[in-house]
Amino acid sequence: MFLFVITIKKISTAQELSVALQIRNLVFSKEISSYPAEKEDLDLISEQFLAYDENSKACGAARWRFGEGEIVLERCAVLKEYRTKGVGTSLVQAIIKDIQANPNTQGLKISLCCQPSSIFLYQKFGFAKSGSPFIQDGEIQIPMTMI
Repeated sequence: MFLFVITIKKISTAQELSVALQIRNLVFSKEISSYPAEKEDLDLISEQFLAYDENSKACGAARWRFGEGEIVLERCAVLKEYRTKGVGTSLVQAIIKDIQANPNTQGLKISLCCQPSSIFLYQKFGFAKSGSPFIQDGEIQIPMTMI
């Protein structure tokens, strides 16, 4: 059986953030919609993560930040050829661990919005649908909250 090795690293340099933006651009702008994947103001106040394969190739990215009375997990993007290989699971797992290790997050719920195809990924971590679907950048989004 082939074992896919994934390493998750918290972004700490402008170069790493640039790589995360490239992944987001490939996934969100090229594959999914015309979502503008350039650097956002929220990138400056978010904790960002990159996933790497066994050859040290970046293959996924995600971030979390403080929202209004909550934690927001967002911009989770995995390159197409790495999907269903545990990259998204590893990213979400690392982010939840990072959130739980931060004393300023205690008592805050964790929320996100995802496409219907990603619901199962988040349900594995205890997220449940928490609102009505809506359209953002031409794509259906499902609000979810960790319960």
